[in-house]
Amino acid sequence: MLVVREEDDVDVADLPRLPRGTRRLGEHSRSHRALARRIESRVDDEAHAPALDDKGRPTDPCHCVVVPDSAHLFEASVPLSVYGVDRTASGAPPLRVAVTTTADQQQIRTTAGLVVSGFSPLAVVDTAGVVIVPTWPDPAAVPPVELVEALHRAVEEGATVMGLCMGAYALGHAGLLDGRRATTHWHWMADFSRRFPGTRADETSLFVDEGSVITSAGTAAALDACLHHVRREWGAASANAIARRMVVAPRRAGTQRQFVDPEPVRADVAPIAAVQERALAALAEGVVVDDLARWYGTSRRTFDRDFRAAVGESPLQWLLHQRVLRAQQLLESSDLSVEEVAHRTGFSSAVALRPHVRRVLGVSPQRYRESFAQTVPPTERSTAQHSTAQHSTGRATPSSPTPRTARLTP
Repeated sequence: MLVVREEDDVDVADLPRLPRGTRRLGEHSRSHRALARRIESRVDDEAHAPALDDKGRPTDPCHCVVVPDSAHLFEASVPLSVYGVDRTASGAPPLRVAVTTTADQQQIRTTAGLVVSGFSPLAVVDTAGVVIVPTWPDPAAVPPVELVEALHRAVEEGATVMGLCMGAYALGHAGLLDGRRATTHWHWMADFSRRFPGTRADETSLFVDEGSVITSAGTAAALDACLHHVRREWGAASANAIARRMVVAPRRAGTQRQFVDPEPVRADVAPIAAVQERALAALAEGVVVDDLARWYGTSRRTFDRDFRAAVGESPLQWLLHQRVLRAQQLLESSDLSVEEVAHRTGFSSAVALRPHVRRVLGVSPQRYRESFAQTVPPTERSTAQHSTAQHSTGRATPSSPTPRTARLTP
């Protein structure tokens, strides 16, 4: 059993077998001494000391999930699914989950009306190496003082705290995101930035790892964050084993911008807004910033200054972003080839379009279309029909869909 006293002069090299994922503590600037004190304060005898593997990690680590009242059931279930299912037979590490709520409640009700009970007391947070807030009911809701204090103790004593999706709000209200980079669901990003000005809001990443604090974008991005955490602490093989059992990709391509509604940003200043509207109508004509300045009726320098003051970015950045947003809409809703999409959004070719789409959305135009297209491009449609006809008749003949009726039997 490891015992470190306050008055002891202990070198970091003397603490090689600390639990709670300390394999990477040095990389994330967490305190070995503080974590040792956390262990000492929770473990008072040899029988209850955590068993460690040859790398100093607990063989049965505890991940505490804090589920608030009015929780979204899917979001609350993500860390339970990643950390709370025994997949050791498939090569996953042995993990353990304790579930608590924001106060000493006997039960909570989810947004679906499901009543959940059987929670551990909030004090279980103090025994965990990882504390996860997977969702939060209301951006304006401030966490109870008891939870805020427990989260601060966890970070100060070397644990990792995760705020998934709206759970990042709980961490923000607790002051744990001040001076840190963080993300949340794209729909709430503007509100998140306003509420927590001391946080460097990241509107593009699916998750943000700041060492002792991890936040994720909305809903399914919580899976990406949890699998990343497993990969960070236990290696790629462990994360891949869990991902295979959950039938999800161990790593997803792109950023959360690919999931944002493609809505152009318009200025509140009427003259600038009028120029923006005219530019949006002329995107396919290859409009450039000099055209916008001419419509505004001033020099290019004056227009650049006024535009940036009204919109928050340069006219060139705004114009390129609008071209990508228009391309995004066309990739979703039309059968146009990528080359045709490029021409209709003011790019000279698909080659010119691709790097801008990848920069903004994090994926290629074709990958974006495969994920979000509302129609099937003609070549893909004809291939699918050809395959269906061959499968049903043995030869490539036209076929018309046959309606199917589901019948319930007693």
